Amino acid sequence: APVVTPAAGAVESSPAVAGGVVYVGADNGSVYALTETTGAVQWTRVLGGAVHSSPTVATSKGLIVVGDDTGKVTALNQTTGAVVWQRATGGAVTATPLYFSNNIYVGSTDGKMYAFVAKTGAPLWTFTTGGPITASAVTFGKSIGVGSADGTVYYLDSSLGTEVNSLPGTVPIVGLGGSINFVVAVTSKGTAFASRVTGADQTWKWVGTAGIASSPTLVNGTVYISGLDMALHAFTAPGRPVE
Repeated sequence: APVVTPAAGAVESSPAVAGGVVYVGADNGSVYALTETTGAVQWTRVLGGAVHSSPTVATSKGLIVVGDDTGKVTALNQTTGAVVWQRATGGAVTATPLYFSNNIYVGSTDGKMYAFVAKTGAPLWTFTTGGPITASAVTFGKSIGVGSADGTVYYLDSSLGTEVNSLPGTVPIVGLGGSINFVVAVTSKGTAFASRVTGADQTWKWVGTAGIASSPTLVNGTVYISGLDMALHAFTAPGRPVE
């Protein structure tokens, strides 16, 4: 297969695919829209700061939303790449924005979680944690789960930004995975734990042999965790190892 290299810089952003188009950011500060089958560049938008945040597709609004290392959150027209709105945070935005209930939720390394109206970018609320936020938020019911470098998983009301509950810890949270019944958090030191969405009780903990740098994935009752031990670990939710 051909290798398409439109970006003049490293690509650390995971691509998003929608409607036959691949959207991806690059360290040169640009977001690219590529035809899925050929890799042809449909449009390019220069944001300025390096884009480590993966794009989020808000298809019902016709938007691509992405963060950059200058702290901006930008919504682009899905078809043309034109800037629809742009908002500033106080730190780099490396987490993937979450599109949920017609709003955008995204954390910043300034330690705050931000909520914006997806269509206009109007600010809804901010919630302050005790450390940088690099993990993408997850949803369950009408709430969202937020992991912070202060080691805590916060459960927030998505409409008000108020804390519903929390599960405190000491090791930075680097990734979250959500399901109907559980939220699974992974830490930089290689541990993982699950808590029920109905409360903040820890129901399961796993201690790995190396650090973790990516978010867990929950699919059909199975939790997948990739570690720096060069292994992929699978567990049946909420945590029994898969044989």
